[in-house]
Amino acid sequence: MGNIAAIVHITKILSIFILCVAGGLIILKLRNLRLEKLVLQYSLKHQEYLDYVAANLDDPLPLNPPYGTLRPLERKVIRQKLFAWMRQIRGEQRTRIAELCQQMGFVEEEKARLNSRFRFIQVDAAHNLGIMRSKDACQLLLDLQADETFGATLFILTRAIARCARNIDDIRHMVQIVVEYRKACAELMADILVEVNIDYSVLLREWLQSDEADHVHIALLCLQGQPKLNVEEHLVKLSQSNQKEIRVQAVKVWLGQSSPPTPATIIEFLGHSDWEIRAQAAKAAGTSGSSLFLEPLRNTVLDNFWWVRYYSARSLMRIEGSMPQPLHEVII
Repeated sequence: MGNIAAIVHITKILSIFILCVAGGLIILKLRNLRLEKLVLQYSLKHQEYLDYVAANLDDPLPLNPPYGTLRPLERKVIRQKLFAWMRQIRGEQRTRIAELCQQMGFVEEEKARLNSRFRFIQVDAAHNLGIMRSKDACQLLLDLQADETFGATLFILTRAIARCARNIDDIRHMVQIVVEYRKACAELMADILVEVNIDYSVLLREWLQSDEADHVHIALLCLQGQPKLNVEEHLVKLSQSNQKEIRVQAVKVWLGQSSPPTPATIIEFLGHSDWEIRAQAAKAAGTSGSSLFLEPLRNTVLDNFWWVRYYSARSLMRIEGSMPQPLHEVII
C-alpha cells in the first residue's frame, strides 16, 4: 500500500509540473502573438515616417526624428528598420541615417548597455554601435576588446571597432590586439578591414615592412582589392620571402597592380619553384596579350600541376586566338 501511495503522489506532482509547463508555454505563445500584433501595428503607424526618411536620404537638410513621445517598442520597430537600411547602403546616405540614430538617442542607449554585468548584452550593444558607426563609442569598444579572450566574440568586437574607427591609431591598436594571439586569422581580419571608413593605406605600407608575419599577411590580403596603391618596392622584396605563403601572396598582389612586373619578371615567375606563382604568372601573361610569352607558355602548358597547365592553355588561346587540339589534351 505504501508503494502505491508513493506512486500516486509522484504522479500528482508530475501532472502538476506538466500543467505548469503547458500553462507557461501557452502564456509565452500568447505574449509572442501580442508582440507580433503590436509590431505590425507600430510598423503601419510609422510607415509614413519611414517613407519620409527614405525619400530624403539625399537631401542636404538633417533628417527629423518622429514627432511626439514613442513607446519603447515603437522605438525598437523604427530602430530595426534604420539598422536594416544601414546594412544595405553605404556612403553619405548611411551617414545621414547614423546621424538620425544619434539624434534619436539610440547611440547613448547602446553605450549604456556596454556597462551591463552580462557579457552577451555588452557584445550585442557593441554590434549595434558598429552598425551605427559611432565614433564616440570607439574607445569603449577598444577597452572591451582588450579584455576579451580569443574567440568569436573577439571578432564581433573587432568588426564593431573597424566600423567606428576614428583614426589609423584605432585601427593599428585593434589589429595589434588580435595579432598578439598568434592565430591564423589574416583572411578574417582583411574582411573586417573592408568595413573601415577612413584611409588606412599608410598602415598597409607599415605592415608590409613589419617583422610580424600576420601583419604582412593582412596587408597583402587587403591590397588585393587596391591595384592603384604604389607598393611595388615592398612587393619585390616580399616576393623573395622565405615563407611560401607570403611570397605567393606578394606575387599575386604584384601581378594585379596598376604597374605590374616587367615581361622579363613574369617570364621568370613562369619558371618559379612554387607552382602557385607559375599559375599566377601564366594567368597574367594571358591578360597582357603579349607575344613575348608564347614560348614560355608552350613550356608551362606541360607543367606537372593542373592549374599551371590550365592558365597556360587559356593564355595561349587568348594570345594566339585559337586553341590547337593538343592543348585540349594537356589540360585534362
